[in-house]
Amino acid sequence: MYGRYFHGHSRLCVRIHGLMTLDSSRRFLPAEQWRRNRLAINIAAALVFSGFTFVVPFLPLYVRELGVQGEANIATWAGCS
Repeated sequence: MYGRYFHGHSRLCVRIHGLMTLDSSRRFLPAEQWRRNRLAINIAAALVFSGFTFVVPFLPLYVRELGVQGEANIATWAGCS
């Protein structure tokens, strides 16, 4: 399960799956930065969803400005966009 590597005086134990590393000078640290990447993706997704939330109520007004006439047509074009 664990592979052991010796480099000089410090002992480095590396878990085969690459999830955690242990060095004599440090405590357990994540070997992968996926948590930071996941946080960045979640923040970006939240910004996109909030942007859509702010824009969608005004789509019928924008469709009307484009020249579409009639409530049914405006609703159809706003729903398609």
